[in-house]
Amino acid sequence: MTDFFRPKSIIPAVTQQTPQKPMKPRRSDRVSISIPVEIAGIDRGGHRFALLARTCFISRYGASVLLQRKLDPDQKITISHIQRKVETPARVIGQIGIEAEGQVYAVALTGPRLDFWGVRFPENDSEPIAQVLLECTGCETCTVVPLNELELAVFKANDKLFLECQQCKKVTFWKEVLEERSATESPDPEKGLKNRRKYPRLKIKLVACIRLHNSSDDVVLVVDASKGGIRFRSQKSYSISEWVQVSVPYTPGTANIFTQGLIAWRRASSETWNEYGLKYIRPVTPVD
Repeated sequence: MTDFFRPKSIIPAVTQQTPQKPMKPRRSDRVSISIPVEIAGIDRGGHRFALLARTCFISRYGASVLLQRKLDPDQKITISHIQRKVETPARVIGQIGIEAEGQVYAVALTGPRLDFWGVRFPENDSEPIAQVLLECTGCETCTVVPLNELELAVFKANDKLFLECQQCKKVTFWKEVLEERSATESPDPEKGLKNRRKYPRLKIKLVACIRLHNSSDDVVLVVDASKGGIRFRSQKSYSISEWVQVSVPYTPGTANIFTQGLIAWRRASSETWNEYGLKYIRPVTPVD
């Protein structure tokens, strides 16, 4: 079952003016429970939808929900507690996982009902547990952003957050400010990632399997691999930041082990093949 997580060390926010002190870690106040809910909203095409889902974890200020539909970051939804017959408005923070049954999203409750789940939480459970220096991808404004557990889970999985920018006057993607930033962005995704790569890559040819919810398996060729991910070639089209399940190596007809992954970049390799970079996403586990 999918869970939120927090890193062993809290992310300190560092600015050029005044270094910020790391925030003290606190005990998690999440509750692991599967609650049947209904998620309703309007999709990109302007069509209304309402579908059944279930929670993986809940907290006073939000939850992780598993459902068979793709949602967009910052999408406005309504969550109905089927058993308690109450509802509240909510906002999608971002995707934090993928399972055989569907996608897992972190959502924040935006309504006034603090007792929506019918669970009593400690008063300090909504306090931020981390701070990180983020940069708006629109205007390049940098600011220290406090993160709660839900936001931290999305940031750790996707390396970015969907936040409102006061300069741009709209919601934009925000990314972490790197210590070393080049003046221009390299068109080669491999060169652009080399300064951030934690693990060396090994040139190797393996067969892997990429799996999407409600889609046929895609057997692909792995070009190189590391502890953090793989580079592979496929005739199928995948979107950047798309969540997938991946098995490396893969043997058809046997019990293969799949793990979570995120498409980090893509480029055309030939007229029929695309090359992709896939980042492994560590399954989130409960914390005390």
